[in-house]
This record gives sequence, structure tokens and C-alpha cells, in this order.
Amino acid sequence: MKFDAIGGRCMGDVLADAKAVVSRLRQQNDSPDSKTLRVPIFAVPEVLRLLASQAEGSIRHIYPVIDEDLRARSFELSIWRQVAKRGLQVSRLYAVPHAGFGKSALKVTLADDESSGLGASVATLSAIPLDQSLTTVNQFVICDGHFVFRSDDAHSRDGAQLEPEWVLSTKPHDIRIALELWDDLTKAAGEKRLSPSLVDLEEPLVLSADLISGVAGVLCSGDHVDHIDCGWYHGSWQYMRLMDLVSTPTWHDQFYRTAFEAAFSQNPTARVLISGTADYSLLAYVIGAARKKSASPEICVLDQCATPLFACRWYAKQAGMRVRTLQADIFDAPSLLGKDFDIVTSDAFLTRFDSETVPRVVDTWSKLLREPGGIAVTTVRVHSAAVAVRDEETAIGDFVARARVRIPRWKQFVRKPVQELISATELYARRMVSNKIGNEHNIAELLESSGFTIRTKELGHVPGELYPTVYLRMIVERNSSRSGKSHG
Repeated sequence: MKFDAIGGRCMGDVLADAKAVVSRLRQQNDSPDSKTLRVPIFAVPEVLRLLASQAEGSIRHIYPVIDEDLRARSFELSIWRQVAKRGLQVSRLYAVPHAGFGKSALKVTLADDESSGLGASVATLSAIPLDQSLTTVNQFVICDGHFVFRSDDAHSRDGAQLEPEWVLSTKPHDIRIALELWDDLTKAAGEKRLSPSLVDLEEPLVLSADLISGVAGVLCSGDHVDHIDCGWYHGSWQYMRLMDLVSTPTWHDQFYRTAFEAAFSQNPTARVLISGTADYSLLAYVIGAARKKSASPEICVLDQCATPLFACRWYAKQAGMRVRTLQADIFDAPSLLGKDFDIVTSDAFLTRFDSETVPRVVDTWSKLLREPGGIAVTTVRVHSAAVAVRDEETAIGDFVARARVRIPRWKQFVRKPVQELISATELYARRMVSNKIGNEHNIAELLESSGFTIRTKELGHVPGELYPTVYLRMIVERNSSRSGKSHG
């Protein structure tokens, strides 16, 4: 028999005592409520088999598609097909983050469901109004309306991350919550069907948000938003886009679609420069328009920070397009890239600079474009056209409150903890600055003085970030000669 060096206790006794401690802790962690049971992840298959074997009425299954390859969790799908083959009524809702997510794998899964007699449909979460509060879209199995079996978030204790669990409950409150989620997703499934497009303009944010957040901590080293470290900006940007909290090209959807499609109709091989970008959103519009018009543009993305350039390369690879990226200051672009671009485009870029620097940016665009006929496609926030009806602290509080309402539907699709998302949202609201550069007339005059003719301009009202906001959407054309002054 083996003894330790202190007190001569038998190691077998120590092991038994340790097992007793672990058993007691597990019992303490279990809910004392007789109507609920916490099920560790390793026991889930056996509990599902038990439920499937004893099911007698209808089954409703909510399945969030968090991975585009569904085969990794096929058991949770196939077991209810077996129940459907026994003649029971089984319905399933696949919750996808945006149209097109899952692609061919989801279509194969739907076909398997149909062949088994299981009624399945697809609910697109982006089709549900963001201000509509939505329960966290975990996996739910609702049996006969009498009990619910759902996946639960991993809980941490004393900083240690525990494995995720499932909860089996007969509590009326839990059943009601599950049924309400079912109703919300059923309505969304009826409003928007699965898109067959390979890359949808709603974009694969749930695939890239964690990835880009991760590289931001390494790649971000400062840009026009923050000269020291822009990681707080680029690292949280796609999460906030997922919640539709921040200004992006999607707020000007029709403007960008129309502008790029018209340009590629006239010139299918246009040279395009994206002048500054937070991620791949504007690139998605350029690629989307090029595909629609069967165009083959030469695309270059310029930014001071490596993180959005990484994002653009990632997106271009998903889309099967070639894109050049260049990490440089906008003012160095003419010497690095030359001129004769057919299109220079940006979104909400000019207000990242103060009023003294903006003329130099516009003048640089003019130098980059071919003469005559090159165009700039852009949006500019017009601060004077909107009224801030709340003080800043109230506006920041409302911004964070919107995040709290919108986060639950995306929790299953991203790894970043909720509290970190909330903190990042508040940090963005406090740090981000949009500079005032004049009214609609001032902005138009500024472009004209750098050798542009206004081709189209319109004011667009958008939800805004902290306040409802007005943007000037413009397409301007490079003149044949510089009649305006240079801002050197």
C-alpha cells in the first residue's frame, strides 16, 4: 500500500475523499428546483435518446446554425428524423444569421429532413427587426408543450470557465420562453427565405467578427481614428455592425449599388481604389456590383492600418476575387499608386479628418483619378442637418442599451463574452469622433475647388449612432483641367 510523506495517509483514501468533494460540488451546482435538471455536455446524447424514445406528441426543434458545416453536430439533427419516421409530428427551425449562410450544406440537411417526413424551415435572424427583443437563440427541443430541453451558456465561477451545459425543464416559464422564441422565428421564416447566393451583401459577419477581433490586437498600430492604437475600434467594429449600431455602407445600400453598377456597365475593367475602410463592407458592394454586371475591375484597398486590409483579403478570398491591399497614408497614395484610377470610393471617411486636413484629402483623390471622367463615390456626414435632442451621456446610455437588446440573438454565433461586447460598445461611443466639416453647400464647394464637378448629390437620413444623422451622398467627376485651387 502506498502512503504519502505527511501523516502516512493512504493515497486511496485521499482519492476517495477527493471524489466525494467533487460529487458534493456537483450536487451543489445542480438546481435544487425539482422541475429543472442541468445536464453536462457529455450526457446530452443519452438524454436526447431518452426523450426521442418516449416522445408521444409533437416535437419542435430550434437549431442555430453556428457553423457552415452542419455535419459536426449531425446526431442532434438525425435523432429527430428517426422520430418523424415513426409518424410523430416533428418541426424544425434552422436559425441562420443572414441569408445564404450555410449554403449547400444547409440545403442537403433540409432535403434529409424532408425525406424523413420532418417539417423544416429557415429563419433568418437579420430579418427580425433589431429593436425587437429576442431570447438568446440557443438550441431548444420543445416536447409536447410539456417540457423543454435547451442548450445553456457556459457559466464561470471564480474566473474558471466551465463547460457548457443543457437544461431539462418542465417549468411553465421556461416553456413559455421557448414557445415565444419559436413564434418569433416562425414569423421570420415566413418573411425571408434562404438565399441561394454564394456571398450575400449582408456579409458573413458571424464568420469574420471573432477572427478580425483577434488579429486587431496584433495588427492595429494606429490610423486616422486613433494615431496610437486603433485596436479598440477595429477589434469591436464587426460586432457592432452585427448589431447595426454603427455607420456602414449598408445605411446607404441603394446609393452604392446604383453607383457601382452604373460605373461597371460603362467600364467593366475599371480601376477602383477604396480610400480608407473599417473592414470589408465597402469592398462587398464593389464586388457585388461587379458580379451583377459581369465586370472584372482592378480593385485596390488603401488604409493606414493592417487590420481592415486583412479583413478585405479574407473577404476577397471568400468571394473568389483578387484584391490588392496597400498599407499607407492617403497622402502617400499618388506616389505609391500613380494616377488614372477610374473610381475612388469611401464611406464616411472625410469626417475622420479635421476641417484643415479635409481639403488635402479631397485634393489627393483628384490627383489619383484619371483626367477627365474619373469619379469619386462617397458619403459625408452633415452635422448641421441633424439636431442632437439628447445630452451626450444620455445618448451613450441609449447606445449601450440598444446593444444589450440586440446582443442575445447573436450570442451563439460569436465567442466574445457579452460583458466584453458591452464594454467595447461603450468605449466606442466615448472615443469615436466625427469632425464637423461644414454644411451641404460647404462640402460641395470643397470638392469643386479640387477640380470636381458634382454629378449627383442627395441627403440621406439614417438612424445614426448616438443621434439620428444626415449624410450627403455624392458622385463627383474629375474635370479635364484643374480650375480649382490646389490645397497642397
